[in-house]
Amino acid sequence: MAAVFDAFLSIYRNRTRDLLRLASGGTGVLQQGELHPDLVQRLAREAAKAAGHVLTMCIRALDYCPPVDLTFGEYLRALITADMDLIPEDERGYRVAFIEAFRRRGIYPRDVRTLSEDSLRWARPGEDPTLPPGQIEEELKRFIENIGLRRQVDRLRYKKGRREIWDETRNIRRELHSAIRGEFWKAEILQQVTGLALTDTEMARVNVKKGMPVFSINALREARRLREDGRALNQVFITILQKETMEHQGQEHIVRAGCTLVLDLDEGRVTYVIRKGLRDFARLSRTIKFQEDGSGYASLAATYFGDSQERFAALHHLGA
Repeated sequence: MAAVFDAFLSIYRNRTRDLLRLASGGTGVLQQGELHPDLVQRLAREAAKAAGHVLTMCIRALDYCPPVDLTFGEYLRALITADMDLIPEDERGYRVAFIEAFRRRGIYPRDVRTLSEDSLRWARPGEDPTLPPGQIEEELKRFIENIGLRRQVDRLRYKKGRREIWDETRNIRRELHSAIRGEFWKAEILQQVTGLALTDTEMARVNVKKGMPVFSINALREARRLREDGRALNQVFITILQKETMEHQGQEHIVRAGCTLVLDLDEGRVTYVIRKGLRDFARLSRTIKFQEDGSGYASLAATYFGDSQERFAALHHLGA
């Protein structure tokens, strides 16, 4: 919260610098006394506009976050990526203000060498060196066509009530789950990209039902946004979740894995894969350590409601 508010103040100062120069005769330092009412109104309008922009950036970034184990550094990456998709040219320095505010508070994403915009932006789906160049992208595009994602999303556009949209979204998620499960050769590419176990060829330590690994399509969201140049950006965000049972020092721990797929409907391709997969053993080790360290601390909910699985108080107690 402090970093975001600091970024807002930097953006506000940048937007009002010209007004202060005009009001101060070029010095940038206002004279003592009350400000002119016209200047107060202009400053207030700029503050409201900057606050609206910052709020929109923060909300829009939620679509670009990993579905599990979100960190402050990853939220910064989501915020930068979402803004770069819509506004490639950051003329007013909004993204720089956010990066500097997070940097001043020691908030750094893991596995990022520099805090430049290009480094913070989520990476595109990686290529497999064992396959011809471009094959993974072509397979993903074919997969999107075969599951009829555009047709399924169009079904939502003719629904008016929130209940109707929710019911139809659940049906689409169910059909998407069946499409991934039913066609192994297509799901293997998706499995490689997401780092999850989606086919019967890789089921180590995940829950299995009827000989197939258990996973869920937890969310499917459509977003239609306007770019800076006035063109529409039609996107779909798909969240896939999975649980894994791991043993450590004689105890079993259930850890969560997941992936957020960002798809461009107009181009029919996967633009970003934001994952917390099963092969990230460093993250899994951190998760198990957090569970073991927090097992001795009762949560605040347990004080009032008895035995509880709530971990929020333990999170703050351990400073994770």
